[in-house]
Amino acid sequence: MTVRINLKMAIAAMFLLSLLFVQAQEKQWTLEECISYAKDHNLSVKLQQYNLDISKTSLLQSKGMILPSISGYAAHSYNYGQTVDRFTNQFASDRVQSNNFYVSANVTLFDGFQLLNSVQRSRFELQAAEYDLEMMENDIALTIATAYLQILYTMEMVDNAQNQYSLTMKQVDRTQKMLDAGAVANTSLLNLKAQAATEEYQLTSLETQLEMAILTMTQLLDLEYNTAFTVAVPEVSVTEMAVPINAQSIYEYALNHQPSVKSAELRVMSAQKSYSIAKGGFSPSLTFGASLGTGYSGASRKLTGYEYAGMDTIGITTAITPDYVLAPVFNYLYEPVSFKNQINQNFNRTIGFNLSIPIFSSLQNYSSVRKSKISVYIAETNLQQARQNLNKVISQAHLDAVSAYKRHHSALKQVEAAQEVFKVGEQRFELNDLTLLEYQDAKNKLIQAESELLQAKYEFVFKMKVLDFYLGNGIKL
Repeated sequence: MTVRINLKMAIAAMFLLSLLFVQAQEKQWTLEECISYAKDHNLSVKLQQYNLDISKTSLLQSKGMILPSISGYAAHSYNYGQTVDRFTNQFASDRVQSNNFYVSANVTLFDGFQLLNSVQRSRFELQAAEYDLEMMENDIALTIATAYLQILYTMEMVDNAQNQYSLTMKQVDRTQKMLDAGAVANTSLLNLKAQAATEEYQLTSLETQLEMAILTMTQLLDLEYNTAFTVAVPEVSVTEMAVPINAQSIYEYALNHQPSVKSAELRVMSAQKSYSIAKGGFSPSLTFGASLGTGYSGASRKLTGYEYAGMDTIGITTAITPDYVLAPVFNYLYEPVSFKNQINQNFNRTIGFNLSIPIFSSLQNYSSVRKSKISVYIAETNLQQARQNLNKVISQAHLDAVSAYKRHHSALKQVEAAQEVFKVGEQRFELNDLTLLEYQDAKNKLIQAESELLQAKYEFVFKMKVLDFYLGNGIKL
């Protein structure tokens, strides 16, 4: 019974694994899935995320600079040799143990608003870093969309080439039968075989291009290259897409929403705050400080009493002659002051204000102001450049979309006409009413027309996706 159960479980597990394997092989990546995966796994995005984390920490640090700073200090030392004890103010020559303890606090009351401007600058830098991350993700999305559409375009080219090659091979078979029946010359069959060889070469070349397009996509996704990687093929209809009336309306919208412009604007504000910080270096600064301290000295003694030591002669100088008298002598008795008592007795408190007035800083403040002012000019120029680049990209994409739409419309008519010509020519060729050269010419014109139609179609689709992106509609098919 146990063997049967284990066997059933093993079969079920193998079936489940095979099912998962088949599902993995049949997975088709949509454009949205490719973009989402790239954003989550792209190393450049991760690095930019780390920069964003650094900006968050810098903002926290600049806020903390406004708060008071509190520090504690403790020391335990021994002195050997003669020195003045700081607590007894007496000379000590023996080994003396000493301990010092204190806590101090300082807070800046005014510094020319440098701390406040630093907080504002860090906040602008954080917001700019967030837009930089969004801008990088947008660039990746556009790159993925380009690679995705390239795969779709190449797949359609391969399908067309395959159909043309299959059609030619049917004509080869038909001509072979006619040759066997003596209805046509051998040259007709040879020419068709040459045509088939050419189309087979073109098909192989396109299949290689498709593999390269897939390789490009897998590299963008940081996936291991696998020829089984396939993309979902959506219905792409050019007739459902309408080109916006003008590029100016797109630019005006993008100007207020694109992260590249928003980041440049925040960089200008950050540079202006740096300029204000530099000017604050000329301002006086006022700080408030307070401290609590105490200490212990092994040399500290207290008087506990005295004892009679006898009589001793003491010289007394009078107006006439010196004289000597006997006087009692006492020995004073001392004992060390305990650690606890000294800590209480030596406790002290200090408060104070410090005013610093810059008079001459070796041109450091002047140089900082000059450099920060130039940085403002640079940031403003970068903002102008970002706006100009955005206008150029949108104008070019709009013009390309209009041009691609017109070419697609013309190419569609061209394909319809070429299909009619080829259809009639194919019928006449089968009736031996059309030469092989004329048949091949009609077929080549149809192939060329279909190729131009596909090029115009996918160029229009991509440019429309670019315009949709700048209109805030995202990139999707």
